[in-house]
Amino acid sequence: MWHVDYPGEHFRLAGRQLINAPRAIPIWLAASGPKMLALGGEAADGVLISGGTAPEFVRWSLDHVCRGEQTAGRPVRKASLVYASVERDARAAHDALRRRLAFVLRGAHHARNLALAGSTLDQAALAAAFAREDWAAVDALMTDDVVRRHAASGTAADVRDRFAQYREIGGLDEIVIAGVATGDALQRVLAAALPQPEDTA
Repeated sequence: MWHVDYPGEHFRLAGRQLINAPRAIPIWLAASGPKMLALGGEAADGVLISGGTAPEFVRWSLDHVCRGEQTAGRPVRKASLVYASVERDARAAHDALRRRLAFVLRGAHHARNLALAGSTLDQAALAAAFAREDWAAVDALMTDDVVRRHAASGTAADVRDRFAQYREIGGLDEIVIAGVATGDALQRVLAAALPQPEDTA
């Protein structure tokens, strides 16, 4: 039992008992810029890399986190958000993510992410189309190629290969699946993302 006394100005506790002991709660920092990534590596318990990021950008991000870790002299956990969609028809999978990714990638801070992935995307035009809710223009700007480069999207085989690319980067402790709207969609993504029995044999 833990006894708590708190002589606050508005609220006061005296002799209260807690069944569960206080515990440390890990602090994670979501980051995409070099200074914030390094700060996360130096001061946080974990770093979450932004969604919509290609494996090439995740690798670049981890380098900055590691720089912060070296300053602090201790490791932190590292995770990356990965937008994912699985359908029998790859185009249908991309359609499920197209506008979600557009919302993310329209931000100027994703310019390096786009460049490292080799993506061609007019961010200013995308931001303007999004602001005026011109969904036809948004969909046209967010080509299948852009979706493929910034998500795990397509058939089950496509998504399995893409998650393998994120794993092969090295340095990630966790992948956090994002952009999934229904339980059925999540089951399809998990079936593709999780290692299959033949992969571990």
